[in-house]
Amino acid sequence: MLCDVLETLAVEPEQVDTSQAAPATASADPVHLHQILSNLISNARKYGNGHVFFRSWTDAAQVHLSIEDDGPGVEPDFVPHLFDRFSRSVASRRGSERGTGLGLSIVRDLTEMNGGGIDYSRSDRGGARFTVHLPAGSSS
Repeated sequence: MLCDVLETLAVEPEQVDTSQAAPATASADPVHLHQILSNLISNARKYGNGHVFFRSWTDAAQVHLSIEDDGPGVEPDFVPHLFDRFSRSVASRRGSERGTGLGLSIVRDLTEMNGGGIDYSRSDRGGARFTVHLPAGSSS
């Protein structure tokens, strides 16, 4: 799935660090999962400084997919509004990147439709880290 997303976004595989990605199968609609990953990787490329880091792991009941960038992260005052429809931070409105402010809201909605959730944290690199949690599926 990740390779398909990178191809759709015209991203060279070496532009996304997948060294910490473990094989994982989520119980999610494949079209929804593709959209979730596309939106998050696109945002990481748009607001980061050129490096995207993808990590995946599983536990007893869930698959966790983490996408992070090496950009400035999200302004602390804006974090409570990250997943609101049509919300854009002051920094993103000042930049050259255009957007509607719907991407993260769509990601949240699709994740929840598939029985999961999403959260934001500041990455160790100082950028944004979004982690999607979805029910684990069978690999058969």
